[in-house]
Parts: sequence; C-alpha cells; structure tokens
Amino acid sequence: MDRGYVKLWRKIKDNTFWKVRPFSPGQAWVDILMNANHKDNEVLYNWEIRKILRGSFITTQRDLAFSWGWERSKVRRFLRSLQRANMIVTETDPKATRITILNYNIYQEIRPKNDPHLTQSTTTVDPQLTLNKNDKNDKNDKKKIIVPDFIPLDLWQEFKKMRTKIKATMTEEAERLAFKKLEKMKSAGEDPKAVIEQSIMNSWKGLFPVKNELRNEDDEDAAERRFLEKHKEIR
Repeated sequence: MDRGYVKLWRKIKDNTFWKVRPFSPGQAWVDILMNANHKDNEVLYNWEIRKILRGSFITTQRDLAFSWGWERSKVRRFLRSLQRANMIVTETDPKATRITILNYNIYQEIRPKNDPHLTQSTTTVDPQLTLNKNDKNDKNDKKKIIVPDFIPLDLWQEFKKMRTKIKATMTEEAERLAFKKLEKMKSAGEDPKAVIEQSIMNSWKGLFPVKNELRNEDDEDAAERRFLEKHKEIR
C-alpha cells in the first residue's frame, strides 16, 4: 500500500509513547523526516550562519544518539545504511553533520493553498491543516521582543518586575510602545537609563523625562568626582 498519507504533526514528539527509548530504525527515520526544513532557510549554528536547503537540517551524531537512545556507533551505522539505500546524503565537518533527504518531495510535497487535502470539508478551517508547524515557529520568532541596544537589558527586566509588582504587567505591545517612547526621549537629549531608573525608584508605570532635581543631583555627583580627582592630582 504505497498511496495516500496520514497527517503526522511534529507534536507527536510530545507523546508519551514516542518518548520511549531506544527508538526503532523506523522511528529514527521518521524523526529525520520531521527534523528536515520544509523550506530554504538560514540558521545560526555554533555562532555560524548556515544556509539550510529544503529537505535538510544540521545536527550532530551525539545529538541524534541522545534523541534516539542509541550509541553513537549505531547512529553512524544507521546513517551509512540510509546513504547506501539512496535515502539521504550527509556532509560532516568537525562541528556538525548536515543531513539532506533525497526525494524529499515524496514525503513533503508542496501543495497549493486551495488543495482540498489541506482544508476540512466543512466551512470551518482548522489552522493546523493550513499551516506547517515550521511556519508557525517562524511567525512566533517575529513576535519576540528585542530590547534596543541603548537600553540595558537587566535594567529593563527590573522595570518589568516593578510593573508586575504594582499590578501593571506589560504586554508585548506595551513594551514596543515604551521602546518607541524611549527612543524619542533619547533623540530629545534624555538619558533612557536615567528615565527607567526614575520610574523604578518611584514605582511609576509610565516613563517620563528626568526631573530637574535628579539632574542637579547627577551634576553635583559629577562635580564631586571632578574635585576628588583634582585633589588626588595635587597630592
């Protein structure tokens, strides 16, 4: 029986039975299929940007041995068997192994969006049937909050903790808006670090220009430091 298919979500890896070790050779082969990229992509691996083509992925024999519950020698023998059967090709360097599945389209063909296999027969569309899980991961990555370079990360985390403590937990959209506001303040001559510290010190949920008295204190501190340095030079 070589026609048709079953939808096998990557979520199967969370299933209790899937986690039983060691894997059978069949499970290991399915795991390879699920690890492969469904489209060309660039990944950061060991601090190197690598181009990964559709049907390929980067790993190590050690990682595969851990995932499958095998000895590394068994992993090597299995990969060689797949190569001899013209199922995969491997490229190995000192840091990683690139595995490319031959005839990948047999297992993951590209279908048009209006393909009836990807939608339900009813008017309700299951999002799991129309989006590959890798696509979902790509979208989730885009939603991650990136703290701008001009804001100390540890200080921003302290500000968020303070907000949570006063029952004003920040949403992702609130963070983005706060970053824009701090950027405008920075352009106007404000010190973002001082602005955030001021809000933390006063338990304010908002971000405001630094008050004059705080500026004066900073000026006095700076003047004192200059005096002490000059005094050292005289001595």
